[in-house]
Amino acid sequence: MTDLPAQPSFAIKRKMAWHAISQIAAMPILLCACMAMMVACHPYTRYDEYRHTNAEGWDRDTVLCFGVPPVETTGTYIEALNIRTDNNYPFRQLCLVVDQEVIPSHRHIIDTLLYSIYDDDGDNEGRGFSLFQKEKIFRFLTLHQGDSLHVKVHHDMRRHILPGIHDVGLRLEVK
Repeated sequence: MTDLPAQPSFAIKRKMAWHAISQIAAMPILLCACMAMMVACHPYTRYDEYRHTNAEGWDRDTVLCFGVPPVETTGTYIEALNIRTDNNYPFRQLCLVVDQEVIPSHRHIIDTLLYSIYDDDGDNEGRGFSLFQKEKIFRFLTLHQGDSLHVKVHHDMRRHILPGIHDVGLRLEVK
C-alpha cells in the first residue's frame, strides 16, 4: 500500500473555489469603497451635494437649490459646480446661471457659467464611462464664521427641456 495524500471531497473543493472567487470579486468593490471614503473625507471640503434633474430632461423653469450650512471659520472658500451628463446631451456647450445669497449679510452674487461638454471631435470632455462628470471652479468667496449660502442653479439654453443632464453638484472647499 502506498501512502497517497487524501484528496479533498468535491464539497470541500467547491467551498475552496467559492472562497477564492469571492475574494477576487471583492477586491474591486473594496478598492472603490476605499477611494470613495478618501474622496468623501477630503479635509478641505466643507459642502458637497448633488441635485438630480428630471429623467426626461432638465426644464428651464426647474431651479436646483442648495443650502450650505454656516461655515465654522472665516476664510476664502473655493466654489465649484459639477455637471453629470450622458451622450444624449444634444449641444456642445451648456450655459448655467448660479444665483447665490450670503446669509445673514444678504449679499447677492450671480454668475453665468459656460461649460464645454464635447470637444471638436464630438467626444465628451468629462470624466467617466456612461455618465461624464465635468467640474468648473467658478468663484473664490470670502465667508465669515457663521455665514451660510443659499444657491440656486438653472440652465439658460434656448431649448426649454435639456435631455442628457443627470445631476448638478455644488462643492465648497477651504482655499
